[in-house]
Amino acid sequence: MFQYSDIDFIYLDKTKELDNDLSIYCGIWQDFVNNLIGIGCDYWACFYNDLFNNSFQIDKKRLEVRVNIPEEIRKSGASKIGKWLVKNEKLV
Repeated sequence: MFQYSDIDFIYLDKTKELDNDLSIYCGIWQDFVNNLIGIGCDYWACFYNDLFNNSFQIDKKRLEVRVNIPEEIRKSGASKIGKWLVKNEKLV
């Protein structure tokens, strides 16, 4: 019997069927999140946690803001992009 992977569920827009139990990653997930925070990428730590906690549902208005980050901000690195997004996503 065919078994769907998480990627299949996302592609088929069946994200409610995902198993988003982070315990399968053991301590690796928390290390990942802590390291993002440690390098000033708090926004991205929250972003990834929210993806899992919300069954990979993405707010389309916030996605539009992410897609339209100005070039000069994009060139400044992940931390500054995150700070820009925190400020600008509040406007939608």
